[in-house]
Amino acid sequence: MKKLSILFIALFSGFVMTANSPKTNYSNQVRAKIVKLLESAPFRVSADVNAEVEFLITKKGEIVVINVSSKNALVEDYVKSKLNYQKVFVSTNYRSQFFKMPLKIVKKA
Repeated sequence: MKKLSILFIALFSGFVMTANSPKTNYSNQVRAKIVKLLESAPFRVSADVNAEVEFLITKKGEIVVINVSSKNALVEDYVKSKLNYQKVFVSTNYRSQFFKMPLKIVKKA
């Protein structure tokens, strides 16, 4: 019985880890929408800034930002404010899934 419970816990934890891991295979439509929403930042950066955005697309087709990893707090706040609850029209294959997308904000000359 003890072996069975250990096996169940191991299988369940493996399932949870794979079910919650973000995917990187988002569609070009999603990427294009995110780039368009973020293209006119109201601030300038002194150097190129890299970030990684983890988000979810709900059943209603809305982007929900889970996390933004960046060394620049201004970039984190900007990405969250611009992307959260924005509608994106994608196939049902991409809904209710976690995604991870790299982001680079380039210094303008």
